[in-house]
Amino acid sequence: MVQDVEVGRAADAEAALSASPTAPVVAALPGNDQPRDYVNEMFAALIKRNADGMRERETHVLPRVSCKSGLNFSVQASSSHYCSPRDDRGPWHMVEIGYPTRKIPAWLEYAEEVGAPLQTVYGYVPVAVVNATIAANGGWSKATEKRLAEQASA
Repeated sequence: MVQDVEVGRAADAEAALSASPTAPVVAALPGNDQPRDYVNEMFAALIKRNADGMRERETHVLPRVSCKSGLNFSVQASSSHYCSPRDDRGPWHMVEIGYPTRKIPAWLEYAEEVGAPLQTVYGYVPVAVVNATIAANGGWSKATEKRLAEQASA
């Protein structure tokens, strides 16, 4: 399913951004004038820059993340994942989600295997949808915040 729609979703997102390049990538969350971009903050902490300012990564698969509610999942973006832009630099406005510990209704339309929501990959999920899910689940867990802070200062 993801392979059938990946080009269309990426093209739709690119068209929307082209039509309004100054529009925020992350939708505002209730009661928050400046929404937190959990996803791109995570990538900024985990992906280092080389002397030329280009991002480098040790692996194309990043560790699972968890929310304060206990929800945890994989969030990935690179030239090897269902994301947009499909590169290793970002920032990303669509990412690949995988194997959540709970069924997330807002993600189902992106599921590769809708009938197995805990055992599938979700391609081209808008970052705004992922950020809203993270916020609705209390934000990052203390363990995830600690790991990101350690990585950012390394």
